Amino acid sequence: MTKAHLRFLPFLIARSLLASSIAVAIVAACSDSRGQDTSSPPEKVSNGQAVNDQTTGSSDEPGSGEDDLGKRVEQLSLLLDADKESERDQAEEAIYMFGPQALDYLPAVNEEMSAEQQMRIERLREKFKNDAEVFLQEPKLVKVVGRLSPLDALDSLAKQTGNKLSLKPYMQVQEFQTPLELELQGVTYWEAIDELLDLIGWRVSAHDGDQVRFVKRQENHEGLHAIGDRRDLQVYVGALRIEPISASRTIGFQNPSLNLSNLDLMFQWEPRIKPMFVGLDLPSHVIRTDEDEVLMISKETDSQFVPTGTQIVASFRMQNPEKNGKQIAELKGKLNMVIPGRMAAVEFSNLDSEESQKLQTGDLQVELESARKNRDVYEIRLGLSLKSQPSEEILQGWVLLGNAFLVDREGTRIEHAGWSTHRWNPKEVGVSFLFDIEGDLSDYRFVYRAPESVVEQTVEYSLRNIPLP
Repeated sequence: MTKAHLRFLPFLIARSLLASSIAVAIVAACSDSRGQDTSSPPEKVSNGQAVNDQTTGSSDEPGSGEDDLGKRVEQLSLLLDADKESERDQAEEAIYMFGPQALDYLPAVNEEMSAEQQMRIERLREKFKNDAEVFLQEPKLVKVVGRLSPLDALDSLAKQTGNKLSLKPYMQVQEFQTPLELELQGVTYWEAIDELLDLIGWRVSAHDGDQVRFVKRQENHEGLHAIGDRRDLQVYVGALRIEPISASRTIGFQNPSLNLSNLDLMFQWEPRIKPMFVGLDLPSHVIRTDEDEVLMISKETDSQFVPTGTQIVASFRMQNPEKNGKQIAELKGKLNMVIPGRMAAVEFSNLDSEESQKLQTGDLQVELESARKNRDVYEIRLGLSLKSQPSEEILQGWVLLGNAFLVDREGTRIEHAGWSTHRWNPKEVGVSFLFDIEGDLSDYRFVYRAPESVVEQTVEYSLRNIPLP
Protein backbone atom coordinates (compact mmCIF):
# COMPACT_ATOMS: atom_id res chain seq x y z
CA MET A 1 0.00 0.00 0.00
CA THR A 2 1.31 3.43 -0.93
CA LYS A 3 1.44 5.92 1.91
CA ALA A 4 0.73 9.55 1.16
CA HIS A 5 0.89 12.62 3.33
CA LEU A 6 0.30 16.26 2.54
CA ARG A 7 1.97 19.45 3.57
CA PHE A 8 0.61 22.92 2.85
CA LEU A 9 1.37 26.51 3.76
CA PRO A 10 -1.84 27.06 5.80
CA PHE A 11 -4.23 29.95 6.05
CA LEU A 12 -5.99 30.17 9.43
CA ILE A 13 -9.71 30.79 9.28
CA ALA A 14 -11.92 30.65 12.37
CA ARG A 15 -14.66 28.04 12.44
CA SER A 16 -17.77 27.66 14.57
CA LEU A 17 -17.81 24.95 17.23
CA LEU A 18 -19.08 21.49 16.45
CA ALA A 19 -22.74 20.82 16.97
CA SER A 20 -23.44 19.08 20.26
CA SER A 21 -24.74 16.04 18.42
CA ILE A 22 -21.31 15.05 17.10
CA ALA A 23 -20.06 11.84 18.62
CA VAL A 24 -17.86 12.05 21.71
CA ALA A 25 -15.02 10.25 19.95
CA ILE A 26 -14.96 12.86 17.19
CA VAL A 27 -15.11 15.77 19.64
CA ALA A 28 -12.22 14.26 21.59
CA ALA A 29 -10.22 13.90 18.41
CA CYS A 30 -10.77 17.56 17.56
CA SER A 31 -10.33 19.16 20.97
CA ASP A 32 -7.71 21.86 21.63
CA SER A 33 -6.61 22.03 18.00
CA ARG A 34 -8.00 25.36 16.81
CA GLY A 35 -5.69 28.29 16.42
CA GLN A 36 -2.47 26.36 15.81
CA ASP A 37 -0.02 28.32 13.69
CA THR A 38 1.52 26.04 11.08
CA SER A 39 2.69 28.67 8.67
CA SER A 40 6.35 27.62 8.55
CA PRO A 41 7.34 25.33 5.66
CA PRO A 42 8.45 21.79 6.51
CA GLU A 43 12.20 21.21 6.79
CA LYS A 44 12.21 17.60 7.94
CA VAL A 45 9.79 14.75 7.57
CA SER A 46 9.36 12.24 10.35
CA ASN A 47 7.11 9.19 10.42
CA GLY A 48 5.43 10.29 7.24
CA GLN A 49 4.33 13.66 8.66
CA ALA A 50 5.86 17.02 7.92
CA VAL A 51 7.10 18.79 11.04
CA ASN A 52 8.69 22.14 11.76
CA ASP A 53 11.87 22.96 13.62
CA GLN A 54 10.03 25.72 15.48
CA THR A 55 7.88 25.38 18.54
CA THR A 56 4.16 25.65 17.88
CA GLY A 57 1.89 27.31 20.41
CA SER A 58 2.86 26.83 24.05
CA SER A 59 4.14 23.30 23.69
CA ASP A 60 7.64 22.51 24.95
CA GLU A 61 8.19 20.00 22.18
CA PRO A 62 8.83 21.39 18.69
CA GLY A 63 6.04 20.52 16.29
CA SER A 64 3.91 18.77 18.93
CA GLY A 65 0.86 20.93 18.15
CA GLU A 66 1.07 20.00 14.49
CA ASP A 67 1.62 16.33 15.34
CA ASP A 68 -1.56 16.34 17.45
CA LEU A 69 -3.53 18.01 14.67
CA GLY A 70 -2.11 15.56 12.14
CA LYS A 71 -3.11 12.55 14.25
CA ARG A 72 -6.64 13.87 14.75
CA VAL A 73 -7.15 14.61 11.07
CA GLU A 74 -5.75 11.16 10.22
CA GLN A 75 -8.21 9.50 12.63
CA LEU A 76 -11.13 11.49 11.28
CA SER A 77 -10.12 10.72 7.69
CA LEU A 78 -10.59 7.02 8.39
CA LEU A 79 -14.13 7.75 9.61
CA LEU A 80 -14.96 9.29 6.22
CA ASP A 81 -15.38 5.65 5.16
CA ALA A 82 -17.44 4.58 8.19
CA ASP A 83 -20.40 2.25 7.72
CA LYS A 84 -22.98 4.77 8.94
CA GLU A 85 -23.64 7.90 6.90
CA SER A 86 -24.16 9.93 10.07
CA GLU A 87 -20.65 9.04 11.24
CA ARG A 88 -19.21 9.99 7.87
CA ASP A 89 -21.03 13.33 7.97
CA GLN A 90 -19.83 14.05 11.50
CA ALA A 91 -16.22 13.22 10.64
CA GLU A 92 -16.31 15.49 7.60
CA GLU A 93 -17.75 18.37 9.63
CA ALA A 94 -15.15 17.80 12.36
CA ILE A 95 -12.30 18.07 9.86
CA TYR A 96 -13.84 21.18 8.32
CA MET A 97 -13.94 22.79 11.76
CA PHE A 98 -10.13 22.84 11.85
CA GLY A 99 -10.03 25.24 8.91
CA PRO A 100 -7.64 25.09 5.92
CA GLN A 101 -4.71 24.03 8.13
CA ALA A 102 -6.29 20.57 8.15
CA LEU A 103 -5.24 20.31 4.51
CA ASP A 104 -1.72 19.70 5.81
CA TYR A 105 -2.77 16.26 6.93
CA LEU A 106 -5.57 15.09 4.67
CA PRO A 107 -4.45 11.90 2.90
CA ALA A 108 -3.88 12.06 -0.82
CA VAL A 109 -6.51 10.29 -2.88
CA ASN A 110 -5.38 6.89 -4.11
CA GLU A 111 -6.99 3.94 -5.88
CA GLU A 112 -7.20 1.84 -2.70
CA MET A 113 -9.72 4.23 -1.10
CA SER A 114 -13.44 3.74 -1.47
CA ALA A 115 -15.30 6.06 -3.81
CA GLU A 116 -17.10 7.56 -0.78
CA GLN A 117 -13.87 8.41 1.03
CA GLN A 118 -12.32 9.89 -2.11
CA MET A 119 -15.40 12.03 -2.72
CA ARG A 120 -15.45 13.43 0.83
CA ILE A 121 -11.72 14.19 0.86
CA GLU A 122 -11.97 16.04 -2.46
CA ARG A 123 -15.06 17.91 -1.22
CA LEU A 124 -13.20 19.06 1.89
CA ARG A 125 -10.24 20.11 -0.18
CA GLU A 126 -12.44 22.15 -2.50
CA LYS A 127 -14.16 23.89 0.44
CA PHE A 128 -10.84 24.80 2.02
CA LYS A 129 -9.49 26.00 -1.32
CA ASN A 130 -12.47 28.32 -1.79
CA ASP A 131 -12.10 29.64 1.77
CA ALA A 132 -8.41 30.50 1.38
CA GLU A 133 -8.24 31.51 -2.28
CA VAL A 134 -6.76 34.92 -2.98
CA PHE A 135 -8.97 37.23 -5.05
CA LEU A 136 -7.22 40.26 -6.50
CA GLN A 137 -10.40 42.30 -6.63
CA GLU A 138 -11.31 41.65 -2.99
CA PRO A 139 -8.67 43.47 -0.88
CA LYS A 140 -8.63 43.44 2.87
CA LEU A 141 -9.79 46.65 4.53
CA VAL A 142 -7.78 48.03 7.43
CA LYS A 143 -8.28 50.25 10.48
CA VAL A 144 -5.58 52.28 12.24
CA VAL A 145 -6.98 54.90 14.61
CA GLY A 146 -5.32 56.84 17.41
CA ARG A 147 -2.00 58.40 18.27
CA LEU A 148 0.89 56.17 17.27
CA SER A 149 4.13 56.29 15.32
CA PRO A 150 4.25 55.41 11.60
CA LEU A 151 6.34 52.36 12.54
CA ASP A 152 3.62 51.09 14.85
CA ALA A 153 0.97 51.90 12.25
CA LEU A 154 2.85 49.97 9.55
CA ASP A 155 3.27 47.04 11.93
CA SER A 156 -0.48 47.09 12.58
CA LEU A 157 -1.21 47.09 8.84
CA ALA A 158 1.06 44.09 8.37
CA LYS A 159 -0.67 42.14 11.14
CA GLN A 160 -4.18 42.99 9.93
CA THR A 161 -3.56 41.92 6.33
CA GLY A 162 -0.87 39.26 6.55
CA ASN A 163 1.41 41.42 4.38
CA LYS A 164 4.88 41.20 5.86
CA LEU A 165 6.90 44.41 5.93
CA SER A 166 10.60 44.81 6.60
CA LEU A 167 10.68 47.80 8.96
CA LYS A 168 14.23 47.47 10.27
CA PRO A 169 15.69 50.05 7.79
CA TYR A 170 13.33 52.70 9.22
CA MET A 171 13.76 52.00 12.94
CA GLN A 172 16.14 54.95 13.42
CA VAL A 173 14.43 57.34 10.98
CA GLN A 174 12.90 60.29 12.82
CA GLU A 175 9.83 60.59 10.59
CA PHE A 176 8.87 57.00 11.33
CA GLN A 177 9.30 57.40 15.11
CA THR A 178 7.27 60.56 15.71
CA PRO A 179 3.69 59.79 16.84
CA LEU A 180 0.81 61.05 14.69
CA GLU A 181 -2.94 61.31 15.10
CA LEU A 182 -4.21 58.74 12.59
CA GLU A 183 -7.72 58.09 11.30
CA LEU A 184 -7.38 55.30 8.73
CA GLN A 185 -10.66 53.40 8.45
CA GLY A 186 -12.38 51.44 5.70
CA VAL A 187 -9.44 51.80 3.31
CA THR A 188 -7.35 49.20 1.52
CA TYR A 189 -3.83 48.24 2.48
CA TRP A 190 -2.24 50.34 -0.27
CA GLU A 191 -4.46 53.35 0.38
CA ALA A 192 -3.45 53.27 4.05
CA ILE A 193 0.24 52.93 3.15
CA ASP A 194 0.13 55.92 0.77
CA GLU A 195 -1.86 58.13 3.15
CA LEU A 196 0.48 57.35 6.03
CA LEU A 197 3.64 57.97 3.99
CA ASP A 198 2.23 61.18 2.57
CA LEU A 199 1.87 62.56 6.10
CA ILE A 200 5.63 62.20 6.69
CA GLY A 201 6.86 63.13 3.21
CA TRP A 202 7.76 59.64 2.03
CA ARG A 203 6.46 57.39 -0.75
CA VAL A 204 6.57 53.80 -1.99
CA SER A 205 9.74 53.07 -3.96
CA ALA A 206 9.83 51.60 -7.46
CA HIS A 207 12.33 48.78 -7.28
CA ASP A 208 12.67 45.12 -8.18
CA GLY A 209 12.73 43.07 -4.99
CA ASP A 210 10.74 40.91 -2.63
CA GLN A 211 10.16 43.67 -0.07
CA VAL A 212 8.08 46.85 -0.12
CA ARG A 213 10.44 49.80 0.31
CA PHE A 214 9.95 53.47 1.06
CA VAL A 215 11.91 56.57 0.00
CA LYS A 216 11.69 60.29 0.73
CA ARG A 217 9.68 62.36 -1.71
CA GLN A 218 11.78 64.47 -4.06
CA GLU A 219 11.21 68.22 -4.35
CA ASN A 220 11.99 70.50 -7.30
CA HIS A 221 13.86 73.79 -7.05
CA GLU A 222 10.67 75.60 -6.06
CA GLY A 223 10.20 73.32 -3.07
CA LEU A 224 7.20 71.56 -4.64
CA HIS A 225 6.72 67.83 -5.08
CA ALA A 226 7.89 66.58 -8.45
CA ILE A 227 5.22 65.65 -10.98
CA GLY A 228 5.99 61.97 -10.47
CA ASP A 229 5.24 62.33 -6.76
CA ARG A 230 1.71 63.60 -7.27
CA ARG A 231 -0.75 61.62 -5.18
CA ASP A 232 -3.56 61.88 -7.74
CA LEU A 233 -1.74 59.73 -10.33
CA GLN A 234 -1.85 56.36 -8.59
CA VAL A 235 -4.95 54.18 -8.58
CA TYR A 236 -6.07 51.23 -6.51
CA VAL A 237 -7.79 48.24 -8.05
CA GLY A 238 -8.57 45.58 -5.47
CA ALA A 239 -5.28 44.34 -4.02
CA LEU A 240 -3.28 46.19 -6.70
CA ARG A 241 -1.61 49.58 -6.68
CA ILE A 242 -0.84 51.11 -10.11
CA GLU A 243 1.27 54.24 -10.53
CA PRO A 244 2.96 56.03 -13.45
CA ILE A 245 6.64 56.52 -12.65
CA SER A 246 8.05 58.19 -15.78
CA ALA A 247 7.20 59.41 -19.28
CA SER A 248 9.54 60.33 -22.12
CA ARG A 249 9.44 61.21 -25.81
CA THR A 250 11.86 60.42 -28.62
CA ILE A 251 12.10 62.27 -31.94
CA GLY A 252 13.82 60.48 -34.81
CA PHE A 253 15.33 63.16 -37.05
CA GLN A 254 16.43 60.65 -39.68
CA ASN A 255 14.13 57.73 -38.91
CA PRO A 256 10.45 58.63 -38.34
CA SER A 257 9.81 55.17 -36.87
CA LEU A 258 11.69 56.37 -33.78
CA ASN A 259 9.05 58.99 -33.06
CA LEU A 260 7.78 57.28 -29.95
CA SER A 261 6.65 58.11 -26.46
CA ASN A 262 7.39 55.85 -23.50
CA LEU A 263 5.29 55.51 -20.35
CA ASP A 264 6.47 53.40 -17.40
CA LEU A 265 3.77 52.04 -15.11
CA MET A 266 4.46 50.32 -11.81
CA PHE A 267 2.07 47.50 -10.90
CA GLN A 268 2.26 46.45 -7.24
CA TRP A 269 0.33 43.77 -5.40
CA GLU A 270 0.00 43.06 -1.71
CA PRO A 271 3.03 41.03 -0.53
CA ARG A 272 0.78 38.15 0.56
CA ILE A 273 0.05 37.55 -3.14
CA LYS A 274 2.76 35.60 -4.96
CA PRO A 275 2.00 35.62 -8.70
CA MET A 276 4.06 33.35 -10.92
CA PHE A 277 3.08 35.19 -14.09
CA VAL A 278 1.80 38.67 -14.96
CA GLY A 279 0.61 39.60 -18.44
CA LEU A 280 -0.74 42.73 -20.06
CA ASP A 281 -3.62 42.09 -22.46
CA LEU A 282 -2.35 44.65 -24.99
CA PRO A 283 -5.33 44.35 -27.42
CA SER A 284 -7.63 45.51 -24.60
CA HIS A 285 -5.56 48.62 -23.89
CA VAL A 286 -6.63 52.05 -25.10
CA ILE A 287 -4.56 55.22 -24.58
CA ARG A 288 -6.43 58.45 -25.33
CA THR A 289 -5.12 62.02 -24.99
CA ASP A 290 -6.99 65.12 -23.83
CA GLU A 291 -7.34 65.99 -27.55
CA ASP A 292 -9.29 62.74 -28.04
CA GLU A 293 -6.40 61.22 -30.00
CA VAL A 294 -5.82 57.49 -29.60
CA LEU A 295 -2.14 56.60 -29.32
CA MET A 296 -1.28 53.25 -30.89
CA ILE A 297 0.80 50.93 -28.69
CA SER A 298 3.95 49.58 -30.34
CA LYS A 299 4.24 45.83 -30.92
CA GLU A 300 7.65 46.05 -29.23
CA THR A 301 6.00 46.68 -25.86
CA ASP A 302 6.80 43.83 -23.47
CA SER A 303 3.61 42.28 -22.17
CA GLN A 304 4.69 39.16 -20.27
CA PHE A 305 6.52 39.13 -16.95
CA VAL A 306 7.75 36.55 -14.46
CA PRO A 307 7.86 38.60 -11.24
CA THR A 308 10.50 38.10 -8.56
CA GLY A 309 9.00 40.36 -5.93
CA THR A 310 6.00 42.54 -5.17
CA GLN A 311 5.92 44.60 -8.36
CA ILE A 312 6.69 44.89 -12.05
CA VAL A 313 7.36 47.95 -14.21
CA ALA A 314 5.76 47.84 -17.65
CA SER A 315 7.02 50.21 -20.37
CA PHE A 316 4.35 51.22 -22.85
CA ARG A 317 5.86 52.30 -26.17
CA MET A 318 3.40 54.30 -28.25
CA GLN A 319 3.28 56.76 -31.11
CA ASN A 320 3.92 60.44 -30.40
CA PRO A 321 0.77 62.58 -30.32
CA GLU A 322 0.16 64.42 -33.59
CA LYS A 323 -2.14 66.93 -31.92
CA ASN A 324 -1.31 69.27 -29.06
CA GLY A 325 -2.22 66.85 -26.32
CA LYS A 326 -0.86 67.81 -22.90
CA GLN A 327 -1.77 64.64 -21.07
CA ILE A 328 -3.17 61.14 -21.36
CA ALA A 329 -6.80 61.66 -20.49
CA GLU A 330 -7.30 57.92 -19.96
CA LEU A 331 -5.32 54.71 -20.15
CA LYS A 332 -7.36 51.57 -19.65
CA GLY A 333 -6.82 47.88 -20.16
CA LYS A 334 -6.69 44.43 -18.61
CA LEU A 335 -4.02 42.76 -16.52
CA ASN A 336 -3.79 38.97 -16.20
CA MET A 337 -2.18 37.30 -13.20
CA VAL A 338 -1.51 33.64 -12.48
CA ILE A 339 -1.30 32.86 -8.77
CA PRO A 340 -0.08 29.47 -7.49
CA GLY A 341 -2.19 27.69 -4.92
CA ARG A 342 -0.99 26.47 -1.54
CA MET A 343 2.10 24.28 -1.44
CA ALA A 344 1.28 20.59 -1.15
CA ALA A 345 3.42 17.49 -0.89
CA VAL A 346 2.87 13.85 -1.77
CA GLU A 347 4.99 11.09 -0.29
CA PHE A 348 5.86 7.71 -1.76
CA SER A 349 7.24 5.14 0.68
CA ASN A 350 7.28 2.03 -1.50
CA LEU A 351 10.18 2.95 -3.78
CA ASP A 352 11.18 -0.63 -4.61
CA SER A 353 7.85 -1.37 -6.29
CA GLU A 354 8.07 -2.18 -9.98
CA GLU A 355 4.60 -0.79 -10.65
CA SER A 356 3.82 2.87 -11.20
CA GLN A 357 2.07 4.66 -8.34
CA LYS A 358 -0.38 7.56 -8.62
CA LEU A 359 -1.38 10.15 -6.02
CA GLN A 360 -3.56 13.23 -6.26
CA THR A 361 -4.22 16.22 -4.06
CA GLY A 362 -6.32 19.12 -5.30
CA ASP A 363 -5.47 19.69 -8.95
CA LEU A 364 -2.00 18.22 -8.47
CA GLN A 365 -1.56 14.75 -9.95
CA VAL A 366 1.73 12.91 -9.46
CA GLU A 367 2.66 9.53 -10.93
CA LEU A 368 5.81 7.78 -9.74
CA GLU A 369 6.77 6.12 -13.00
CA SER A 370 10.02 4.46 -11.92
CA ALA A 371 12.74 4.54 -9.27
CA ARG A 372 15.98 2.82 -10.26
CA LYS A 373 19.74 3.04 -10.15
CA ASN A 374 21.35 4.80 -13.09
CA ARG A 375 25.11 4.17 -12.91
CA ASP A 376 26.30 5.78 -9.65
CA VAL A 377 23.09 7.63 -8.79
CA TYR A 378 19.43 6.82 -8.34
CA GLU A 379 16.90 8.28 -10.77
CA ILE A 380 13.26 8.85 -9.84
CA ARG A 381 10.91 9.64 -12.71
CA LEU A 382 7.61 11.43 -12.25
CA GLY A 383 4.66 12.32 -14.43
CA LEU A 384 3.22 15.68 -13.33
CA SER A 385 -0.04 17.32 -14.33
CA LEU A 386 -2.80 19.66 -13.15
CA LYS A 387 -6.46 18.74 -13.57
CA SER A 388 -7.24 22.31 -14.59
CA GLN A 389 -4.95 21.89 -17.63
CA PRO A 390 -3.49 25.41 -17.83
CA SER A 391 -1.68 26.71 -20.89
CA GLU A 392 1.75 25.33 -21.72
CA GLU A 393 3.44 28.56 -20.62
CA ILE A 394 1.73 28.46 -17.23
CA LEU A 395 2.46 24.74 -16.85
CA GLN A 396 6.13 25.44 -17.50
CA GLY A 397 6.25 28.11 -14.80
CA TRP A 398 4.40 25.83 -12.38
CA VAL A 399 6.92 23.00 -12.86
CA LEU A 400 9.75 25.36 -11.92
CA LEU A 401 8.12 25.89 -8.50
CA GLY A 402 8.27 22.20 -7.64
CA ASN A 403 10.92 20.45 -5.55
CA ALA A 404 11.72 16.92 -4.41
CA PHE A 405 13.79 15.25 -1.70
CA LEU A 406 14.31 11.95 0.09
CA VAL A 407 13.88 11.24 3.80
CA ASP A 408 15.85 8.50 5.53
CA ARG A 409 14.73 6.39 8.49
CA GLU A 410 16.03 9.00 10.97
CA GLY A 411 13.98 11.75 9.35
CA THR A 412 16.96 13.47 7.70
CA ARG A 413 16.20 15.25 4.45
CA ILE A 414 18.42 14.53 1.41
CA GLU A 415 18.27 17.04 -1.42
CA HIS A 416 18.33 15.95 -5.05
CA ALA A 417 21.55 16.21 -7.09
CA GLY A 418 19.82 17.60 -10.17
CA TRP A 419 16.69 17.37 -12.24
CA SER A 420 15.57 17.49 -15.87
CA THR A 421 12.47 17.01 -18.01
CA HIS A 422 12.24 13.85 -20.09
CA ARG A 423 8.75 14.39 -21.53
CA TRP A 424 6.73 17.45 -22.35
CA ASN A 425 3.26 17.87 -23.77
CA PRO A 426 0.46 20.41 -23.24
CA LYS A 427 -1.19 18.30 -20.52
CA GLU A 428 1.67 16.57 -18.71
CA VAL A 429 5.36 16.95 -17.89
CA GLY A 430 7.82 14.13 -17.22
CA VAL A 431 10.47 15.10 -14.66
CA SER A 432 13.52 13.14 -13.48
CA PHE A 433 15.28 13.69 -10.14
CA LEU A 434 18.75 12.32 -9.37
CA PHE A 435 19.93 11.32 -5.88
CA ASP A 436 23.43 10.41 -4.71
CA ILE A 437 22.80 8.28 -1.63
CA GLU A 438 24.25 5.38 0.29
CA GLY A 439 22.34 2.14 0.58
CA ASP A 440 19.15 1.24 -1.23
CA LEU A 441 16.12 3.34 -2.11
CA SER A 442 13.98 1.07 0.08
CA ASP A 443 15.56 2.82 3.09
CA TYR A 444 14.06 6.15 2.03
CA ARG A 445 10.79 7.92 1.40
CA PHE A 446 10.36 10.24 -1.56
CA VAL A 447 8.56 13.59 -1.18
CA TYR A 448 7.50 15.90 -3.99
CA ARG A 449 6.30 19.43 -3.23
CA ALA A 450 4.56 21.83 -5.61
CA PRO A 451 1.61 24.26 -5.70
CA GLU A 452 -1.55 22.17 -5.71
CA SER A 453 -3.20 24.46 -8.25
CA VAL A 454 -2.87 27.63 -10.28
CA VAL A 455 -5.50 30.36 -10.44
CA GLU A 456 -5.79 32.76 -13.37
CA GLN A 457 -7.41 36.13 -12.65
CA THR A 458 -8.06 39.19 -14.79
CA VAL A 459 -8.23 42.75 -13.49
CA GLU A 460 -9.49 45.77 -15.43
CA TYR A 461 -7.87 49.08 -14.59
CA SER A 462 -7.90 52.70 -15.68
CA LEU A 463 -5.66 55.73 -15.08
CA ARG A 464 -6.45 59.35 -15.89
CA ASN A 465 -4.72 62.69 -16.40
CA ILE A 466 -1.15 61.47 -16.85
CA PRO A 467 1.11 64.38 -17.94
CA LEU A 468 2.86 63.98 -21.32
CA PRO A 469 6.41 65.30 -21.91
